[in-house]
Amino acid sequence: MRKLTGKEYRKREKTLMKGIGVKPQPFSGANWLKKEDGEGEYTLVQLKSTQANSLSVKMIDLQQLFDHAQGVGKIPIFMIDFVEYDTQLICFRVKDIRKLEKVMRGESLDEEDITLNDLKNIQ
Repeated sequence: MRKLTGKEYRKREKTLMKGIGVKPQPFSGANWLKKEDGEGEYTLVQLKSTQANSLSVKMIDLQQLFDHAQGVGKIPIFMIDFVEYDTQLICFRVKDIRKLEKVMRGESLDEEDITLNDLKNIQ
């Protein structure tokens, strides 16, 4: 398969973000107000796409996602897109699973579910 252009990657990113029910961020989160690639009511999503058969994840990228999510009181989600295989994976911290289960059932999160102190302690 030919290599995707930047425009094609941005279109794919927008489609994937909408597909999981989050709003795509303009300029892929490069804005100083809107960080990361997508934002939902309770989640902040970082997307890494590749046409290769492997992907390297750096802790600094995850830490930045955690910090940005903490700043807006949201659950950090790391999404991986293997373009060639049309396979997407969602990664999150184990500690966040109960919160995500509530959201997936359509329940609202309580203040005690997401507090800045809680987010600080789970990094």
